[in-house]
Amino acid sequence: MLSVLIIEDSPTNAKIIQKLLLDKKEDQVKARVEATLDAGLSAVAGEKFDIILLDLELPDSSGVQTVNQMVAAAGEISAIIVMTSTQDDELALNSLAMGCQDYLIKKTMNSEMLWRVIRYSMERRSYESVVRDAKERFADFASVSSDWYWEMERNGRFIYLSHNCQDSTGISPEEFLDQTLLEIGMRAETNVNWSAYVQCQRERRSFRDLEFAFATEAGDPQWFSVSGKPLFDKAGHFVGYRGTGKDITLDRYAEWELRRNKALVDGILSTSLDGFLVLTKVPDKFGKVADFKFSHVNRRAEEMLKRSRRDLLGKLLRREMPHMVAHGLLDHATTTVDTGVSFDVEHFYDKGAMQGWFRIIGVKLEDNVVVT
Repeated sequence: MLSVLIIEDSPTNAKIIQKLLLDKKEDQVKARVEATLDAGLSAVAGEKFDIILLDLELPDSSGVQTVNQMVAAAGEISAIIVMTSTQDDELALNSLAMGCQDYLIKKTMNSEMLWRVIRYSMERRSYESVVRDAKERFADFASVSSDWYWEMERNGRFIYLSHNCQDSTGISPEEFLDQTLLEIGMRAETNVNWSAYVQCQRERRSFRDLEFAFATEAGDPQWFSVSGKPLFDKAGHFVGYRGTGKDITLDRYAEWELRRNKALVDGILSTSLDGFLVLTKVPDKFGKVADFKFSHVNRRAEEMLKRSRRDLLGKLLRREMPHMVAHGLLDHATTTVDTGVSFDVEHFYDKGAMQGWFRIIGVKLEDNVVVT
């Protein structure tokens, strides 16, 4: 059953429209007629209509005012078709822009035309509802995501940013609009792949995890990572990019801290009177220890082994130190990395560079064994 509200002050026109609606016998129609906008608004407040046929010239309202009030009252529920007495293209287009689905000229109206416009208007209203739901769903996802969303035109200027970008960047979305990354203050030199990214854009290709920094007011860099995909219109023409962004400043700071601490540890170990080695587990296909590789060799260990760190780093224990493997170092290190239990052993070496008694201690550090 199709529910139709006809708002028409002429009783003759109202009867003609009702007759045209009923000419299609296969369609069941329930029609209600009101003669004023006020009465029409009251009807909409108390009943749901699939279609509203709205005359633009009513005793209590006319033109744009009529459309505005009806769209506000029923625009998301009903498909609204405006009816005019004469051909007024500007008024018809304005009505569509304000939220109506179509328009009809009363003096040229017939049953076939009326039903064609009704069906088109209902399809358009259904499509608009799907689009509106999709936008609301996207807005919900964007509002709870730690990432922020952006869209830019083909010239690289932003036309949309989700509001949570301000939480990451400290810059409001409005400040991004109509600006490029460089104009906002991005430092291109902070990304070694910047030229590759530019080339990616020229070739209209997707990109992932492009990292760059902004300079904050305090002068410290604030790091971000963005990913994007190109957008094309129905004709296949490139129109811009859309993607996501996230703040990676803490990750970058953690990397810096790790490098700083490693440099500090390396400095301490390099001045130690004991030799230090860091052996990193090399797993087999089952995840068990197949061997260990040298990840760190301090200066004293170089002297004791008569081997340079450059010569040892990244190489395998079995191949480079077979005499230490023969005295159980590989077995001890394997037990330590598997169980976390340290070892402390003494051996007499009389081959190669190592001559005399050595005390060897090993402790686990993640997938490494620190040997002194």
